[in-house]
Amino acid sequence: MSKSVVTVQHAFHAEYTKDPPTDKTIHVWYKQFNETGCLYKQKSIGRPLTAEDDKRIRASFLHGPKKSMATAAKELLMSKTTVWRVLHKRLVFKPYHIQMVQQLSDEDHRCWLDFCLQSHNLMSSDDHFLEKVQFSDKVTFHVSGAVNRRIVRIWEFENPHAYVEHQCDSPKVNVFCAISSQEVYGPFCFAEDTVTGVTYLDMVCLWLTFIFQQDGSPAHFHCEVCQYLNTVLPECWMGRPSGNDQPLLLWPPRSPFLWGYVKDQMFVPPLPRDLADLKARIIAAVKNIDAPMLMCVWQELEYCISVCRVTHGAHIEHLLLSKNFSSFPLAVNNSITVGPLVFLL
Repeated sequence: MSKSVVTVQHAFHAEYTKDPPTDKTIHVWYKQFNETGCLYKQKSIGRPLTAEDDKRIRASFLHGPKKSMATAAKELLMSKTTVWRVLHKRLVFKPYHIQMVQQLSDEDHRCWLDFCLQSHNLMSSDDHFLEKVQFSDKVTFHVSGAVNRRIVRIWEFENPHAYVEHQCDSPKVNVFCAISSQEVYGPFCFAEDTVTGVTYLDMVCLWLTFIFQQDGSPAHFHCEVCQYLNTVLPECWMGRPSGNDQPLLLWPPRSPFLWGYVKDQMFVPPLPRDLADLKARIIAAVKNIDAPMLMCVWQELEYCISVCRVTHGAHIEHLLLSKNFSSFPLAVNNSITVGPLVFLL
């Protein structure tokens, strides 16, 4: 075997009929072959990481935990890959998504704390109190549905230039629904585009039993509605009172009953064609809520109230999601949220 660089260059040119590699390249190849036994390019390990690198990256993200990898890499004069590797593998940091919740004022905290304290007293005096409660709400569904541009992605080799047409004044329907520990009441679809106190009262007369809860929507504390509740269910309803009303508990403000589970079930491609199709999907989605799912909600209700008491009416979603709900029939994000309370389906 010849050790002459010139001989190797002549042999290379004769074999491949192209310009031979330089002297330096041949020496590098020769050295690599002697050390590794092959000429494949080895993966570069880069600059070895040190404890000082870990310390700098840790301090950077403790100071600004919301910064991006690109920003941190620029500040620390490191590559994004290095920052990511240190965070995930050496420091064992984990990325978490921000959860959107309603802003609660000091007065909201006080109202929720009062509600939870009074609820706890009622549960202490009556073991079956929660089983008598009906939680209710109404919501407006549009035929056009909705598209979240921040999470929708289309994977293609080239930009498809896709767009979604937003239909103004899309046909809509107002829907009322209530749940108890045993069953779902509804859905009830209002014929009117706007729900007034009179139309709401007509509907309430059909579904009202046990201890009835409603929020502070204007139609809900209409004088005729409150008068009816005071007559039929004196001190057995929760809501927004006025004057000489007789509610069992004051329902705090900013306490939505979210329809996330129903929306996830019905707004799947293709979207509803018309109001009839929209109503059919709503009814089908509500019928999927069975007794075991409702039982899970009521099993967690007392726990939610207790946690809300401890936090003095603050947000508790992060505390609930840390619990183990693996035995539940649905995923954790299928939930009913009432103010700071989250009832998991």
